[in-house]
Amino acid sequence: MDLEKELAVAKEAAVQAGYAIMDVYENAEDMQITYKDGDMPLTAADKASNRIIVDALKKAFPDYAILSEEEKDDLSRLENDYCFVVDPLDGTKEFIKRNGQFTVNIALSYRHHSIMGVIYVPVTGELYYAAQGQGAFLDTKDKKGEKLQVSDCTDMKELRMVMSSSHGCEQMDQLLEKYQISNFVKMGSSLKGCVVAKGDVEPHT
Repeated sequence: MDLEKELAVAKEAAVQAGYAIMDVYENAEDMQITYKDGDMPLTAADKASNRIIVDALKKAFPDYAILSEEEKDDLSRLENDYCFVVDPLDGTKEFIKRNGQFTVNIALSYRHHSIMGVIYVPVTGELYYAAQGQGAFLDTKDKKGEKLQVSDCTDMKELRMVMSSSHGCEQMDQLLEKYQISNFVKMGSSLKGCVVAKGDVEPHT
């Protein structure tokens, strides 16, 4: 399956959305924080990022469905072979905390199976991407197309674990104690999966 155009458009949309997010991030008074579904924060950055991504995807692929966290779900997408899945600002809580651990996520599914994904980290400029049958790669400001490789560590005592910084639980504490895992780091958003993909840590919870 040739996904060259889909990947190129998604990558560019994610980067442009990231620029818009950083414009808000660097001006705290512009965040315009509101709440949805009770305690879920929503900022001006979420809205700006969503608008950029959705507009770009609709323009390039008018026949594809789009499911975005920040828009009402159109169930007709279930009848479409192709559907983009978008989280325009994953880690809104981290964004508000200003710790840099937030991402822009764009995926593409074909008949309800994921075939492509893009994750952009606005603060660092790192761009992670993968497509079915093509492998996973990382673009940074200094290097393009670095092939990602997960860690090959199998020694439980040497494991480096990444955990959610916002969603702890008793079961996780029990797991750490059971396997005597003391080397772990807490992060927000899909950034956790990114550090696993490039081998910086092993398990992700």
